[in-house]
Amino acid sequence: MLAIIILTLGCTHCDFIEDKVKAAKEEVNYCTADSDCIATSGFGCPFGCYTLANKNADLSKIKDWTELYRSLGCPESFCTYMCVMPPKPGELKCVQDKCVDSRFTN
Repeated sequence: MLAIIILTLGCTHCDFIEDKVKAAKEEVNYCTADSDCIATSGFGCPFGCYTLANKNADLSKIKDWTELYRSLGCPESFCTYMCVMPPKPGELKCVQDKCVDSRFTN
């Protein structure tokens, strides 16, 4: 089914997949307490350095979409950002039911 969707998208398939990855990353970022939050290793360029997620979340959808992105030859060369170190324990906070890196919030 996924292959059929991609084949019908033509040259916009990379944008479509990027949107799917972003949506999937939002789906796994939920919490009720700071202890719910983890920072997973990133899924590579252009999907960020790490992903903030609930410690019990299933990340397989993100992995599948990012693998498809690469297998279709979608561009990774435009990534020019450098990654900061992932947050240390205690730097992840649950704010309004979302995991956040407290180093980048007020």
